[in-house]
Amino acid sequence: LYFLAARLGLALLAKPENVAIFWPASGLAAGALIFLGNRQRIPVAVGVFIATVGANLLGDRNVPMAVVFGLCNAGEAILFAGIIESRIGPNFKFGNLRATMWFFAAAGASTAVMAVIAAATIKIVGGSPASFVAIWAAWWEADAVGIIVLAPFLITLGDVIRNRLPPRELLEGLVGMTAIALYTLANLLLVSSDKLPWLPFPVAGLFPLFLWLGA
Repeated sequence: LYFLAARLGLALLAKPENVAIFWPASGLAAGALIFLGNRQRIPVAVGVFIATVGANLLGDRNVPMAVVFGLCNAGEAILFAGIIESRIGPNFKFGNLRATMWFFAAAGASTAVMAVIAAATIKIVGGSPASFVAIWAAWWEADAVGIIVLAPFLITLGDVIRNRLPPRELLEGLVGMTAIALYTLANLLLVSSDKLPWLPFPVAGLFPLFLWLGA
């Protein structure tokens, strides 16, 4: 799954930074570590490293860049899980405002740190004409958004598996997910059509739906 998500991210590169616009794989890795627990830290990190290297080598990356990116992505997930465990504990879930705020803080901090190494590699080895700050910001945003969007799904899925929710809550979640899917589908149809005069619904419109499910 991480390999496929990485290939998707590499298909959407920002120019001239040469960085993925959105990196969903980061959310899979971060969510998996919380879902599976820190005992699976090494297997997840190894899987992330191998998948990252493979996905990058199939693209236009050279070996040094692929290896560094693999280390950055694996380190990012481990750092994220470490912050969560140190501040919230081993059994994290979105049960209160403190846990949610630390989730956002961990997502921002872990990706910001690893973005420094990745940006330096792209600037030195990749020869990108973009500035170091621009590359850093692009990497940080892509990975942070990936964690914020996808990790909560895996984290909450693990909680649902361990503690089965009442039928009413399951139904409400299903309605919310369906609304998000329909909203996204409508956006894709509007973007792909050249006959519709109006602009697609703003992506920010998804935020109230995510907030509803999060609450």
